[in-house]
Amino acid sequence: MLSSSPTSWDDGLRHITMARVMREEGVNQTWDRFLFGGYLSEHKVDPWFLADVSYIPFTIFSDAVALKLYAAIAMAALFFALWYIIAPLKLPATWVTVLLLLVFLMPGFYGRLLLARPFVWSTIFALLALDAVLRRRWISLGIVLCVATLFSQLFIFSLAFGVIGIGWLLTLGDRRSAARGLMSITLGTIAGVALHPHPFAYVQYIATVFLRIPFEAHTLNLGSEMYPGFFEGAVPTAILGSMALLYAGAYADGMRLKLSDLHRDGTLLIAALTIGF
Repeated sequence: MLSSSPTSWDDGLRHITMARVMREEGVNQTWDRFLFGGYLSEHKVDPWFLADVSYIPFTIFSDAVALKLYAAIAMAALFFALWYIIAPLKLPATWVTVLLLLVFLMPGFYGRLLLARPFVWSTIFALLALDAVLRRRWISLGIVLCVATLFSQLFIFSLAFGVIGIGWLLTLGDRRSAARGLMSITLGTIAGVALHPHPFAYVQYIATVFLRIPFEAHTLNLGSEMYPGFFEGAVPTAILGSMALLYAGAYADGMRLKLSDLHRDGTLLIAALTIGF
């Protein structure tokens, strides 16, 4: 924290720079003023609008201190979100510790927590969206989608978790909850786009540029956060393997677990999202 260097010479620097401009000139800014090539140099849009706004309170500090504080607060928020989601399960402390270790053992994940990038908050929004579906909290789901959409283009992960959750509800035969959830997702996303200072340019950017990235990530040589999680790292496999071992052990001890029960309480849904994302 006391070092004169930022956490990394990474995207956080450009976001804190945009935040300084927003503080001095207003929040309605676009990236074409900084870039000299590519899509964003030719189109007036900020795909990280609320993310850039979130850096503004830290602009009273030097870049190095600001980014370290931003990273620290984002990590604290992520831990709180995980606690909020896990606490109602009333798992033993040992189980919770093992789950958290499995999540944070991958260097590619916890290392990125120190980069002061906005994606940490997008991860939180995705987790909260999934939690809202599992708990059938539709107002919360709509609010999360609205904020996530305003925050950055990574709202597609919150949107994906929500839509997949709706599919899960349909497999349970809970059509009423599925309809309410779909309405919350739709209204929240539309509200987020409508509140964006560049709504039409934002939608155009998502449709013509951003949605191509998952299909061209390997050829574009992008960061690993844009690659699918399907067996890309050890953690998804480890989590699924642990679940399989727990299931086998419980079965061997006579505590027979039914797949229908695991499906009904959302365990299989979480497993599917883990391996897919």
